[in-house]
Amino acid sequence: MDKTVPPGAAILLDFIRKTEVGRSDRASYDVIYGHNQGELKQPLTTMTYGEVVDAQKGWSNRFGSSAAGGYQFMKATLQDLARAIPSIKGTDRFTPDLQDRLGYKLLVRRGYCDRHWGGGAGCYLRRRGQARARLSAARWVSAAHVARRWHCDQLFNSDMTRGLTLFGNSLMEWLKQHVRVTASLMVREMSTRYGGKPGGYLWALIDPVAHVAMMTIIFQAISRLPALGTSFALFFASGYLPYMFYSSMAAFINGAVKANRALLNYPIVAPIDVVASRYLVQLLTSSFIAFLVLCLVTIEDRVSVFGAIHFDKLVPACLMATLLGLGVGVANIALFARSSLYEQVFGIVTRPLLLVSGVFFLPDSLPHPFRDLVMYNPLVHAIMWFRSGIYPEYRAAGLDIGYLLEWTACALAVGALIFTISAQRLREERL
Repeated sequence: MDKTVPPGAAILLDFIRKTEVGRSDRASYDVIYGHNQGELKQPLTTMTYGEVVDAQKGWSNRFGSSAAGGYQFMKATLQDLARAIPSIKGTDRFTPDLQDRLGYKLLVRRGYCDRHWGGGAGCYLRRRGQARARLSAARWVSAAHVARRWHCDQLFNSDMTRGLTLFGNSLMEWLKQHVRVTASLMVREMSTRYGGKPGGYLWALIDPVAHVAMMTIIFQAISRLPALGTSFALFFASGYLPYMFYSSMAAFINGAVKANRALLNYPIVAPIDVVASRYLVQLLTSSFIAFLVLCLVTIEDRVSVFGAIHFDKLVPACLMATLLGLGVGVANIALFARSSLYEQVFGIVTRPLLLVSGVFFLPDSLPHPFRDLVMYNPLVHAIMWFRSGIYPEYRAAGLDIGYLLEWTACALAVGALIFTISAQRLREERL
């Protein structure tokens, strides 16, 4: 261990190195991801800092990750450390002492404070505000990471399983690992999204209520009765809520990787984990908001809503809207990263979506050929499906559930394909 590393940090670094690569001896500093160091032309510790970073560009495709050294530094992490520590030169040898100093630098970034180590044992991490959520995620990641690495050591003892990845040989274990990571990321998302704002999650309710209230006031001044029923608020809520399920999901998923890029430095955290956590958080949030909005409409207009609701129509309509938003959002994660021009064009093209999706009107009441043109929009069918669950008298002529399912399936398939192809580059910050 490098002499400049405090004794307390040295103990923690030894523990991290052993859980990362399965050993704590001198050879642990030469390990690369998947224990593929035997494929290198020379030991890692004899290479220079610049040579290691340059070589990592090809390791992601060859070995599945660019993680290198006793602390499994990712390429992006080494580049960031080189910028943060001016004394590091590209010609410096990637020796064990240098790796220890880099590891200690990361400990300090994570909140390590040496004065809180009593007797050289134990660990003290302190975060406030949003970092509490990151600490929660880090704890989950650390526990699962140790378990996975321990299991990996057992795998490498067998020649038959040498080519296996570090996710373990059990599907159930893999699922449990990602469920733990996703759960901790959900806590982080809920804490960081509204936790730092006055009013907190109340803002998630204010947005749809404000939209419905504004549309109600405007259209009440224009017309005496809505297109369905007697309540303007209920009519617009029945159109805006399914649209909100789609739009909020797509917008929230768009920034999933960008907002959680720091956590992707942990090898155990996969890009799909941050997407799954955001999908579940937004699904729960939108569902709760929809329930509250319908309750407010019931109280305000004194109309009986829940007694006539057909949940067998509302629930699948909302689910299809969220899945459609998931497919679009997942595709846009990679496409936005590849082209800022595409991001601007996408925003311009989809801006009028609220106006042409049937939120303010009944699509099946439009004259030909406008009705046929509007029906090509899959969101129109989601909104019609949702409205048919609130208004028993609404026949929803032209509703094609199969068309909506086809669009949703295509969006998910294309989004998953683009995201899978770009996942490693997104992790390595090459997009």
